[in-house]
Amino acid sequence: MAIPIKKIVVFGGGSAGWMAASYFYEKSGFDVTVIDSSKHKRLELSASTTPYLKRFFKDIGIDNESDWMPQCKATYKIGVLYDDWLKKGSRWWNSFEAEEFYHTYWNKQRSEEDLPVSDFFKSRIMSSHVGMADLPKFIMNEKGERAYQYQPVKSYGGHPEPWAHHIDTGAFNNFIKERYKDKVKVLDVEIEEIEQDENGIKALIDTGGNKITADLYIDCSGFKSQLIESVNPDGRIPMAPYLTHDRAVVVEVPYGDIKEEMKPRTLTKALSAGWMWNIGLSDRMVNGYVYTSDYISDEDATKEMVDTTNEMFGEDRVGAAKPWVIKIRTGHHARPWYKNVLALGVSAGFVEPMEATLLMIVHFCLNNTREVLNDNMTVDEFNDKYEYTLMDTLDWTSTQYYLSDRDDSSFWRFKSGNKTQIRQRMIDWLDSCKTTIVPPEDDILFYPSCWYAKLIGFEKFPDGDGFDATEGEALPTYSNSNFKPQNKFKYKEMDELNARTVMDERRSFDTDILINHKEYLDRFIYKCQ
Repeated sequence: MAIPIKKIVVFGGGSAGWMAASYFYEKSGFDVTVIDSSKHKRLELSASTTPYLKRFFKDIGIDNESDWMPQCKATYKIGVLYDDWLKKGSRWWNSFEAEEFYHTYWNKQRSEEDLPVSDFFKSRIMSSHVGMADLPKFIMNEKGERAYQYQPVKSYGGHPEPWAHHIDTGAFNNFIKERYKDKVKVLDVEIEEIEQDENGIKALIDTGGNKITADLYIDCSGFKSQLIESVNPDGRIPMAPYLTHDRAVVVEVPYGDIKEEMKPRTLTKALSAGWMWNIGLSDRMVNGYVYTSDYISDEDATKEMVDTTNEMFGEDRVGAAKPWVIKIRTGHHARPWYKNVLALGVSAGFVEPMEATLLMIVHFCLNNTREVLNDNMTVDEFNDKYEYTLMDTLDWTSTQYYLSDRDDSSFWRFKSGNKTQIRQRMIDWLDSCKTTIVPPEDDILFYPSCWYAKLIGFEKFPDGDGFDATEGEALPTYSNSNFKPQNKFKYKEMDELNARTVMDERRSFDTDILINHKEYLDRFIYKCQ
């Protein structure tokens, strides 16, 4: 029998809170109250997302991007560009345009022809020509149509388009709030006391003495984790020693030549004590430097980010803009659903801003919460699934430092060259990749092609050509198969020729056929002309 929950209280009015409120309103049958205190200032930053954001909007009844992107100051993201991570001057690209098939054939070519790392990306993924050259173009043509055929291996939750979005989180929150503030109950109050019983929370008591009760309390209080930490004795598990960043300094800067500078990618650039992001929204660019305060002061981190921003754009772009420092509380709750309290978003756990999985995990948790309420999943299973997804993000992020060869600062001498602690799953994966290119066990959040891109980007090539020793298990053939693996043993020479033909076609992709990113947004999404 399903858990008898009818009344839900969402504690917090940030991104996770309003995503939860809108989701449960649309799924019907729930009395939803949001506690959204106007006294709490929300962090309104840029957010880099995954393609699953489209599925969330579909879940709340919004199918058309033009119905939400302008209100959220959103732009497109076709991948992530990684600069200076292996060493200064290095570059690699991680795309949503997944390609699972030709990596082994490429590696054989590399071992025989001494191909550069950049060729791996440009010979397999069309969007890599945009990403690796950091071009301000989208993957449509001047007519607003797909510029090339793409056959997705996976569909990102039912959405085969290989792109995600950058959003303004404040605008995103306000858009959902305006849409639902008259459909759910909203309380602008401060909670003074949390009354508990054997089931968890009995009532929330505001400063006026009013009691707010529910069957399920969803904690969206951010780093404070007020509700879950009041009832769950386990406490928050830190990300150290795997990850050590505890600060971010952020500055928003105006565009100069917006058509050249609004690029459909998230840039992550390794700096002296961490890394910097650059994200272009519809009205401004947001830069942030994520760092470990043991290795750099807030003042020096601010100066390094400002200097790097100005260097990137060739002028004093920061100008009068005022950077601000944010304290980051990493860590997670192993049991984010405990008794009648469910922690969601940052309240449940936070790795670091390296990957854009936070809102995606919020959405996953909402779907899984519904499964629990419908008696299709247990709370223990819910918690296990959450742990798996968060640890996948931890694995992805920690290997960024582990695989680096940088030694040009005290931070990098502490973290790089296999000195960052990584989990056994990553140790086993890297060991298996000594002879062939394979993804880690368990496909959780990141596609196999993401892991292939990381290996090549950090120049972790198999011994030899990585071909013969794994023929029986890792080299599918593609002859007459419409790119779907058929026979794992026959036609190897023919398939290598076919793979080369396909990769040569991709190598010669002409980006001149692509429309400018800003122009596409103006014409087809923002409808500016």
